[in-house]
Amino acid sequence: MKTKNFQLYNPKNKVVEEAYSFLKANFTFSNVDKKYKNIAVLSVNPKEGKTTVAINFAINVARSGMKVLLVDTDLRKPVRGKRLGEDSEKGLSDYLIEGLYLKDVIVDTNIENLNYLPSGVKVVKPVELLSSNEFKQFISEANEKYDLLIFDTPALSSVTDGYIIASNANASFLVVRSGSSDLVNLKKTKEYLNKANANVLGVVFNRVTKAEYRKNFGGYDYFNKKKILER
Repeated sequence: MKTKNFQLYNPKNKVVEEAYSFLKANFTFSNVDKKYKNIAVLSVNPKEGKTTVAINFAINVARSGMKVLLVDTDLRKPVRGKRLGEDSEKGLSDYLIEGLYLKDVIVDTNIENLNYLPSGVKVVKPVELLSSNEFKQFISEANEKYDLLIFDTPALSSVTDGYIIASNANASFLVVRSGSSDLVNLKKTKEYLNKANANVLGVVFNRVTKAEYRKNFGGYDYFNKKKILER
């Protein structure tokens, strides 16, 4: 395993921290028998906050003591240059193409119990790689080393890659940005996921405004400390 560490960020905002803790708790309740060893984080459109959710969900699960591997499966866009501000190195695509050892492509992070697997070199036909026996072998091997794999996936509206990944995962959840996806597209996406035999656990409603938060979660008003103290 490489010794270089990635500085995955860690939310300090109390509301954000509570939201991710709640997401982790819901997943834990649905996985009491530990049948879900890997989960795909999906979104219909780009820029709905899927990667942010995947990273922070991974952080919260790792904090609970589980050994977690965060996997970037967007083989069309090398992840470090796009999301983490680093030069690309070997990753998932290199493992699948070159037959590398898992320890040669996984890197540490600054979060205890959390490792990271970059997408690797850009490939021309990612669908073929993600549909291959090598990808299934990767999941099987990683499942033996980690308590949970978390797949950060390409947007479902852009390419079919996400559907393939979801069909290979034990479970998945859909990240929906407030005000960005209409109900018709969400229903169509759910139908396609069903056809792909994807096990969708639920939806994460992301980037909710303060006004929406107060309206729907007024009983847990972290924006007004005085109100909390008076209760």
